[in-house]
Amino acid sequence: MFPVDASPMKLLFFLMLTVVLVGCTRPGDHKISDNCQWLEGDHRTLNLQLLADRSHLRKDVETAEDVAIRWADKNFGLRREYEPKRDQCMSLLFNGLASQHGLEIGTIDEYLGRRDVFVDVAVILSFATFYAVAAYLLVGKIRKRFAPAEAGFWVMSLTLALGLGLISVMLGGLWSIVVEGIRLNSGHLSYRMNRIPARQYWLQFYLCSIAIFGVAVLIRSRMRFVAARIKTPVSLFPLIFVICTTYSLAHGQKGSLNNLSRKQTLEAETRLTELGYWPGKVDGVFDETTKSAVITFQKWQGRSVNGQLTLDELEAIRGGVPAKPRDEGYSHVEVDLDRQVLLLIDANRVRLLPVSTGSGKSFVDENQTSVAYTPRGRFIVYNKVSGWERGPLGSLFYSNYISGGVAIHGARDVPNTPESHGCIRIPLFAAREVSKLMPLGTIVLVYDKISFVSARAWVETPKLKPTADIE
Repeated sequence: MFPVDASPMKLLFFLMLTVVLVGCTRPGDHKISDNCQWLEGDHRTLNLQLLADRSHLRKDVETAEDVAIRWADKNFGLRREYEPKRDQCMSLLFNGLASQHGLEIGTIDEYLGRRDVFVDVAVILSFATFYAVAAYLLVGKIRKRFAPAEAGFWVMSLTLALGLGLISVMLGGLWSIVVEGIRLNSGHLSYRMNRIPARQYWLQFYLCSIAIFGVAVLIRSRMRFVAARIKTPVSLFPLIFVICTTYSLAHGQKGSLNNLSRKQTLEAETRLTELGYWPGKVDGVFDETTKSAVITFQKWQGRSVNGQLTLDELEAIRGGVPAKPRDEGYSHVEVDLDRQVLLLIDANRVRLLPVSTGSGKSFVDENQTSVAYTPRGRFIVYNKVSGWERGPLGSLFYSNYISGGVAIHGARDVPNTPESHGCIRIPLFAAREVSKLMPLGTIVLVYDKISFVSARAWVETPKLKPTADIE
């Protein structure tokens, strides 16, 4: 009744050809510098309001990251210092990239991990086509064994839908990894594998696989309303997969969807800057820094924290008032653990960033069980480390130590809830600037709703204030 035509195969061939062609200029083809210097010769100031320039920057950042990984692979292999050396090399490359294109280093950090949606859709759609054909043929075999009116047809179909869906998630992830390796010309994807949509949104892909199998079941069961409306069913199956995953891909690129026009986004960024939040470049482009500012606003105002910039959110931003710190009258830093927000206070303004602090959960480090706790109280910045460093529990960027091994530092992952081992994570794009604003001796107040301690006495009587460990 519904034969498998050649159109899916043509589509699959086109998509595979697209993926291969996209990989013609691959990050792995670029040379490695012995001293981690950016060697590309395109010295041109980029205008990130242009799509072409944003794409150019994304590819350059992707290339710099790949060069840093290959440089560390070559020089440090499996040695303990591999990760900090890789991150230090990446920092040097990003500095060269920022200088070459006339951009701030925070903008370069922000573009780290951005993906090409076109390539991701091509990879997903090609695998979905294979899966749709397999599901259609498999349901056909069930149809030969059982009539649609028999319970066995539906029991077998449900069982296979659930089982084949799990298999498709595993095979789809493997297919994505293979294509990613070819696209980057890299045999060592490292942590980059975690960015692949098939791995990052496996549950969505599983549900979409079940939906595709369900459509195959409906078609093979010869339900009249389906037969009357679908002439080339196999060709349409992958479309279900793309529709199901469009939101996930958009979420991976921007963090969340922006429902506003560019003019409205520009208004939101301008107002957030006036209120002391940190939206990055005020250009009307909803990017990671804008999302971070929206999240901080939502946290501070006690709103639902989702990072989305909607009309309701814009109205709230329009009516917002500047944040008021717990202590005033002197320069210092505050970390509000209840709101998960950091405040940088000086004589003229208050600036806010989202943080993620100690989760309160147990963890094991060097055979010792500890609790992920961020200490409360008043502290000073007693030690600082510029750039990347490798700690026993992960990498830190521009660390500002306030108590033992607890530091305010940049991190690639800053969840909306407390998830750290005790440190105070801040967004990567702001870490360098925050470090400049927090010299040795800076007062830091960390508090929740029951534990606030003022440091005003330290300001009024300087001899009471601890001294920084300057070595």
